[in-house]
Amino acid sequence: MSAECLQAISDLQDDREFNFDDPKAVERAYQSIVQMGVTSRIWDSAFHGGGLTKFMNVFGTLVLRSLAEKKNQTTLWIPGIQEDAVKSLVGLLSETAKNALLSTVEQNLEDTGFSKYFTAQDRWCLAGHLYYEKSVAEGLLAGRELQTAEAYACAARAYQQAGCHSLAAKAFRMAAATYALAGDDARAADAYAFAADAYVKAAEAYAKTNDYKQAAEAYEMAAQIYARIGEDALAASVYERAGQAYRWAELPGAAAGAYETAAGIYLHNGDYGSAAKAYEAAAETYMGAGKCDKAAKAYETLADTFMRAGQYKEAAKAYMTAARAYRRTGRHTEAAKAYMAAARAYRQTDQYDAAVDACRMAAEIYTERGRYQLAAQAHELAAQIFLATAKAYTEEGRLAPAIRAYELAEEANKRAAPAYESAAQAEINDASLRGQLLEQAEAANVRVGWIRAMIAFEKQAPQAEMIADINALIDQCLPNLPDGDRFSVGAYTFRMDDGEDFVSSDKFHPRTRDEWCAMNREDGMYDIILASTAAALIPTKRPHLRSAFVEGDVLRGQAFLDLLRAALLKLPRTAKNAPGSDDHHRSQMNDQRPTNSSSVVSGSPETGST
Repeated sequence: MSAECLQAISDLQDDREFNFDDPKAVERAYQSIVQMGVTSRIWDSAFHGGGLTKFMNVFGTLVLRSLAEKKNQTTLWIPGIQEDAVKSLVGLLSETAKNALLSTVEQNLEDTGFSKYFTAQDRWCLAGHLYYEKSVAEGLLAGRELQTAEAYACAARAYQQAGCHSLAAKAFRMAAATYALAGDDARAADAYAFAADAYVKAAEAYAKTNDYKQAAEAYEMAAQIYARIGEDALAASVYERAGQAYRWAELPGAAAGAYETAAGIYLHNGDYGSAAKAYEAAAETYMGAGKCDKAAKAYETLADTFMRAGQYKEAAKAYMTAARAYRRTGRHTEAAKAYMAAARAYRQTDQYDAAVDACRMAAEIYTERGRYQLAAQAHELAAQIFLATAKAYTEEGRLAPAIRAYELAEEANKRAAPAYESAAQAEINDASLRGQLLEQAEAANVRVGWIRAMIAFEKQAPQAEMIADINALIDQCLPNLPDGDRFSVGAYTFRMDDGEDFVSSDKFHPRTRDEWCAMNREDGMYDIILASTAAALIPTKRPHLRSAFVEGDVLRGQAFLDLLRAALLKLPRTAKNAPGSDDHHRSQMNDQRPTNSSSVVSGSPETGST
C-alpha cells in the first residue's frame, strides 16, 4: 500500500468528527484510500493485470466498514458490497497473507495487523472463505476425505463467528457429506445438525431484513435436514415457519406446500392436533390465493385428520368447507363425497339436522349427475340419521318430535326406493347388479312399512294409568284361557306362553310398571309381549316368519285395552278367579315384586276350556 493510502487511513482513525452519515464525506474518504498515481496505475495494468487496483477497491470498502463499526455508525454509504469485497479479497491475498490470517484465527489473536484494518466479522468471513477454498483443494486429492471434511467444518465455524449463517450452513452440509464419505457417521450427523441450526439462524436474519423469500428457503433447507437426521418435531415446526415466511413473501403455493409437508410429518407421528393446525393453514392459504381445487383437497385432509383425532364437530365443518370448494371448481362428485363424509361426522356429534342437510345436498348432486345408486345411499343415510334422532327423542320421552323424526325417515326411504330403481334401469349390461339394485329398492320399501308400524306404535303409547289397567286385565284374562294358552275376541287371538315374554323370557306380573302389548305373529295371532321387546323387533323382522312388520302389527295402549275388555266379557268365569272370590282378592293383593315362578294358570285342567 502507498504512503498516501496509509496516511489517509491514519487521518480517518484520528478524526473524531468524521460522520459516516454524510455520503459525500464517505465518498471522499473512500477515494483517499484507493487513490493511485498515474505511474502506479500503468504499472499495475501492465504487470499485474489490474490486480492492485481491485485490491485497493475492496480494501477501501473493508477498511471503511471497520472504521464505521468502531464509531458505531452506519455502513450504508460505503461504496462496494461487503460480501463481494470479502470474496474478492480472498483471491487477491498472497499465500503468506492467507497463512498469516488463518494463524491469527486459529490462535484467536485479536490485536493483529488484520484487526487494524478489518472488522472481526470480515476477518472470520475471510477465514471461512480460505478454509472453504482449502477444503475444495483437499477434496481433489484421493484419500483426503477426512481432512477435507475438517476443513469444511473449520470454514463453517469461521462463518458462524462472522455471522454469515447461510455460508456456515452450506459449509456444514459439505462437511457432513464429506464425513459420511469418510465413514465417520457420528460427525456427519453432528455436522448436519449444525447445518440445520445455521439455516434457521440465517432464515431469522433474512426475516429481520424483510427478505422473506430467502428466509423461507432457508427455513425449508433446515427442515429438510432435520427430517433427514430424524428430528421430526423440529422438521415439522420449521416447515411451518417456512410456510409463514412464504406467505409474507406472497408466495401462497410454496407456503401451502410447506404447511402440508409439516402436517404430513405431524400426522406420521400421531400428533393429530398439530397436523390439523398445519393442514388448516395450508387450506386457508390455498383458498386465499383462489386455488379452490387444492384448498378443497387440503380441507378434506384436514377433516380426515380431525376424524382420526375424534374431533367430529371440527371434521364436519372441514368436510363442508371442502365440499363447497369442490363445487366452486366444478368437481361435483368430490363435493358430494365430502357432503356425505360431513353427514357421518355430524351424526357422531348428534347434530342430526346438519347431518341430514349434508345428505340432502349430496343426494341432489348425485341425482343431477345421474348417479342414482349414490343418491339412494345418501337418502338411506339420511333415513338412518332420522331413525337415530327418533330413538334419542323416544329415550328422552319426547313423543311428538320422535314421531316427526320417524315420518322424515319414512320420506327418506321413499326417495331411496325410486333412486335404486332408476339405478337398476341404467344397468343394462350387468344383470346381477341390476338385480341387487332392485333388491335394495324393495328393502327401502320394506323399511317404509316397518317405519309406519313404528309410527303407529309410538302414537299408541299409553300413560301410566292405562298401563296399570292393561296389566290388570291381562291378569284377569290369563287364568280363564279357554283354549290352552290363548283367548280370542273377534278376528284377534291372543296368547302368552308360560305367562312370559317369549323373546326376553321376562315373567308377567300385574304389579310392575312394565308395559305389555300384543304383536301380530301371523294372520291375527298376537303374542302378548313387553312393549320394549316390540320396539326392538319392529325395525327387524317378525320372529319365525321373518317377514317385515307393517302398520297395525302391534296393538298398544287404548286399542289393546279395548280388546282386552271385550275378551274378558266373553271369557267364562271360574269360581277361582271370579270377581269377589277369595282367590281373586288374593291375586289382587300379590306382592308387587315379580317372582321367578309364575302364579298364572295357563290352560290347566282346573280352568276348563270352551
